[in-house]
Amino acid sequence: MNPEDIADLDLTDGQLVDIRSDYHDETERVLRGLRVVSYPTSRGCAAAYYPEANVLVPMNHVAEGSNTPISKAVIVRLEPSPGHTARIPVAAAETTSQ
Repeated sequence: MNPEDIADLDLTDGQLVDIRSDYHDETERVLRGLRVVSYPTSRGCAAAYYPEANVLVPMNHVAEGSNTPISKAVIVRLEPSPGHTARIPVAAAETTSQ
């Protein structure tokens, strides 16, 4: 995530979060316990790996023409994972463990 977005959301680099996709249907789509990583990406964007993040994609929402799931346009909310506190940033953890 963009470092400014992390700060705006009161999150920290290395913190564990739950990611929820925001669709207006009856299905809860949540990916739990992912680590926030600061990266110089565009503001308002987040990245995740697939297939782990497939749970966030509503399979009935597809791209016009190709009929493939809308994996590149998933609207999400990040929430601190319950019971988890902020973690040591990745770079600091690597430095202190040597």
